[in-house]
Amino acid sequence: MRVLDPKSLIAYRYRVRMLSREVCEQADPRIRVNIAKQLANAATELAVLEAQELARLTPTEPA
Repeated sequence: MRVLDPKSLIAYRYRVRMLSREVCEQADPRIRVNIAKQLANAATELAVLEAQELARLTPTEPA
């Protein structure tokens, strides 16, 4: 079994995917609100990590 670093890009992609599925399947609106907040936080962090990955992969032009 492979263990992911919980702060890694792959872990956040997985977390966002699972939370989005969970919020769609949840019937209780109070629970949905909580899941939606978790999803928003995870998606925000994922956006930051994706931007960092893009910056890492994009060659910089000499000044």
